[in-house]
Amino acid sequence: MKRKRGQLIGEPFVWILALVVAAFILFFGAKYIMKLSDVASEAQIADFIQDFKKESEKIYYSDVESFKLIPVNLPNKIKRICFYSRQGQINKNLISDTDLKLIQLSKDKNMFFIPLNAYNINLMLTIPNIKANEFLCFENNKKIKIIAKGEYVEVAKAYN
Repeated sequence: MKRKRGQLIGEPFVWILALVVAAFILFFGAKYIMKLSDVASEAQIADFIQDFKKESEKIYYSDVESFKLIPVNLPNKIKRICFYSRQGQINKNLISDTDLKLIQLSKDKNMFFIPLNAYNINLMLTIPNIKANEFLCFENNKKIKIIAKGEYVEVAKAYN
């Protein structure tokens, strides 16, 4: 079958259009996969918060000086989790100036995921009955020690 001249000229346009459509599919597909990854990370943070609240409530109603070690398993974007009960100085080497200002402005919050702008969710929380005697931060894959003190639950470093 003999091709007509117009068919030969139009064929590259079909290939170019196919490449453009494929590029759009790849771009938007990658974009939504990244968004899905962020949603999974936010769910991991929410699970940690829920588990931490549950464990701190159990310890609160336990005998004085009872304690529990809670592993910190958070997404990679979260560098550390910090506790601050307005006692002692904030270690400015562990957080950015922006995070420092936000922590100082949040009078009723006591748990902070650093950096505070890592995800599109609130990373400053109030955990009932939790108290830190100083500004304490825990790196990812470390353990948090929570200790029953009768009227509150103290957060402390877990030393092995």
